[in-house]
Amino acid sequence: MALLELKGVSLLTSGVERVASVTASVDAGQLVAIVGPNGSGKSSLLGLMAGLFTPTRGSVLLNGRLVSNMGLRELATERAWLGQSTPGADNFSVAEVLNWGRSFVAGETSDAQSALDEVVRVFEVQDLMTARMYRLSGGQRQRVHLARTWLQGARITLLDEPDSSLDETGRSILRGAVQECVRAGRTVALVTHDRGWAMSEADLVWEVCAGRIVVG
Repeated sequence: MALLELKGVSLLTSGVERVASVTASVDAGQLVAIVGPNGSGKSSLLGLMAGLFTPTRGSVLLNGRLVSNMGLRELATERAWLGQSTPGADNFSVAEVLNWGRSFVAGETSDAQSALDEVVRVFEVQDLMTARMYRLSGGQRQRVHLARTWLQGARITLLDEPDSSLDETGRSILRGAVQECVRAGRTVALVTHDRGWAMSEADLVWEVCAGRIVVG
């Protein structure tokens, strides 16, 4: 059974069909890259996968269950989500923001602390822990939110253009973390404009045009 399934999914908003009759699936341990021009429906498709939108038609299943039937907390333990913006974090410290991700992990075990230490190292935010988010650059904030997302330890991590505000160093850190996550058996689906990286690294590349997956 696929980890995540889209079955004839469509999304209509403001009279515009953002996603049109998409059927596709993602298996555990895969990296899926979603590519295509601006306005093609990539983010809408990812939002349906994350349960942010209710399909106009069709269904989205996560581990065999309808995403639309899952409560917010249950959904957050099964899938991690990072959109193009994360409002409301500016006045918090980096350590506090990372704790948002840890809140979905039960207990304060040594394993949880080890996971935090590892993620802080991987995303190179060791020296930022006491800083307030509003004092960070856009790329630094993005690395913090990526680290927070990783800390959820969800079955599938969904990222909407996670590399858009990163410099080359930040992109290298992200790519390494994605590959490490997939090697550990977790699943990642992301929207990206970096076709070269997508073609060379992803297990599946979904080319989206006019709300449909035309290649993939």
